[in-house]
Amino acid sequence: METNKDKSKKLPYFKFYPSDFIIGTIHMSEEEIGAYAKLLCYQWLKDGVKVEDLDRLVNNKSENVLDKFKEVDGKLFNDRLVKERNLYNQKCEQNRLNVLTRYERSTSVVPSNYNGIPSQKSEVRSQNTEARSQKLDLKALIVEIINYLNDVCKKEFKTTTQKTISLINARIKEGFTLKNFKDVIDGKAKDWLLDENMNQYLRPETLLGTKFEGYLNENKKPGFGDCLDDMEFNKEGEFIDV
Repeated sequence: METNKDKSKKLPYFKFYPSDFIIGTIHMSEEEIGAYAKLLCYQWLKDGVKVEDLDRLVNNKSENVLDKFKEVDGKLFNDRLVKERNLYNQKCEQNRLNVLTRYERSTSVVPSNYNGIPSQKSEVRSQNTEARSQKLDLKALIVEIINYLNDVCKKEFKTTTQKTISLINARIKEGFTLKNFKDVIDGKAKDWLLDENMNQYLRPETLLGTKFEGYLNENKKPGFGDCLDDMEFNKEGEFIDV
């Protein structure tokens, strides 16, 4: 089972389809549905559910629940959730390749007969090419940031809006990196995505504005998935406060 923990941690949620879930659990009891939902969440956070952890995770291990998972190398996986993870990873990889392609197109090819001694004209051309390359690189970075915001927050912001571009340029001039942008987007999506009142603020003017550094630092804390690694359990499956 191929996995990618680093990429999955970038997304604080997975897609949920209410109609499919209701149809797929119509034969289950309320207790079984709860156990099933908990195991799905644990699989997303921990990249699979270890068979040895079942007893402490859920009380109900009925056939209805376990039929929703397949065992691979001592771990349980739900096929639909695996597909959702793979689709997300493929989209991330395609975005990365698109950026690389844009960068390669912006670089100039050195003639085969070049003797290594630049002329005045070639120096000017080189400077112009470098300036164009930097401009193209910045444009590609802006596109990646906005596309990432749209993917994570389920929005449809345009990559050509001048206000959004100016906000990103301002943050880049302050020294913030692509990772910083993604960290802020992930952090606020985790806080606001499911909040009816705050969801409207998952927008460039809020996330990328003057409060950007504050948002970045308020999310410098371990996520729930990381906390699970540090938790201990007793024989009854209860958390031990250490």
